Amino acid sequence: MVDRLCEGDSELRREVDELLALRDEDNLALDRPAPIERPSFGLPSRYQAGDLLAHRYRITAFIASGGMGEVYAAEDVEMGRPVALKCIRNFADLDGHAEARLVREVRMAGAMKIHDNIQQQSLDWQILRSGKVTASEMDNLVTPLGKVKTGEGPKTYLMNKVAEAWRGGPLPTVEVWNMEQGQYLEEIARPAFTLETGLDVRQVAFITGDDERVGCSPDGLIGDDCGLEIKCPHIQTHIRYLLDGVLPPDYVLQVQGSLFVTGFKKWMFFSFRRDLPPLILTVEPDEKIQKAIGEAVTAFLDNYEKALAKLTELNGGVRPKPKFALSKPVVPPVQREDETFDTIP
Repeated sequence: MVDRLCEGDSELRREVDELLALRDEDNLALDRPAPIERPSFGLPSRYQAGDLLAHRYRITAFIASGGMGEVYAAEDVEMGRPVALKCIRNFADLDGHAEARLVREVRMAGAMKIHDNIQQQSLDWQILRSGKVTASEMDNLVTPLGKVKTGEGPKTYLMNKVAEAWRGGPLPTVEVWNMEQGQYLEEIARPAFTLETGLDVRQVAFITGDDERVGCSPDGLIGDDCGLEIKCPHIQTHIRYLLDGVLPPDYVLQVQGSLFVTGFKKWMFFSFRRDLPPLILTVEPDEKIQKAIGEAVTAFLDNYEKALAKLTELNGGVRPKPKFALSKPVVPPVQREDETFDTIP
């Protein structure tokens, strides 16, 4: 897993190997305090055991230092778990490559929750998506060119998500027929994809990060590092897709949003019509769009929490009981092989 995720980045692989080696040492436990040692290159350690950073991370031990900053063992007091905390000396000085690498570190080290015991479009699936930023709705926050949206669009989306969270489930919709038709066509397209490519597809319902605030609903997973998006458009639309030969702008944010949620290195796009050749594309993360998504989601979730807090205050300090409940238990997270990294500038 580490080899795959660090492929082509020797510096990242070296840092991960050092952290994993330190984690396995008997004299260093991430879940108990330890004396702070001086960084190896002679600069003074900025933080001491017991220091609380970002109102969330309590330092327990110094681990290592490098050219970009220092790494500490810490406790995430909100989640109640040990983490490795990378503290960057000067975040403003990072170039695009270094910043992208930090994002990769965080994503590859985190946990994913893959819900595969329910069906997409079911009530359980709608409940899981409620109150979360989803990849299919990412175009409410970011343009296909990687610009963060402002104005009424994001505000309307915020109100929808707050309403879902308040209800504990989905809002009423009139798009049931379109959803059912799309699901039916995808059931035909999925085996066609396997026939065309020779790749097996695992069906899942929903994927979230370990904080369950952002998610995506892939049409399938291919191996352990690739997702699949299937579209079955009208014939004239499919012809346009074939002639253009690129990821349609309407789905750029959905695919890039799915890459953002999962941290995968690639996502396949499959446009299918039985009477025409398929369009099969492999899409990689776009650095500009990924950065814009990160900025937009961070700002959105901050406003989301503030809106819910104010609504709760106006309601006398109480939240209503959810109107919906999952009929099946939530699956445990799929933990990646390495530790969780939280990056603090």
